[in-house]
Amino acid sequence: MKYYVDGKLLSTVTPEQVTQWARENRDVAAYYEGYVADKPLSLWLDQETFPWHGTAYQIAKKI
Repeated sequence: MKYYVDGKLLSTVTPEQVTQWARENRDVAAYYEGYVADKPLSLWLDQETFPWHGTAYQIAKKI
């Protein structure tokens, strides 16, 4: 898996690393092979502010 932020490669992780992490940090069987992503997948995250909701500063002033 490759993680990109603003079009720049941030980090990568292999299926083997994911499986090893799960075995060490989760209650799974020793034969666990839970990495199932076998086709490309794009996940787009977007953060926006909407003026009609107010800005964080405006909201903080009301509290």
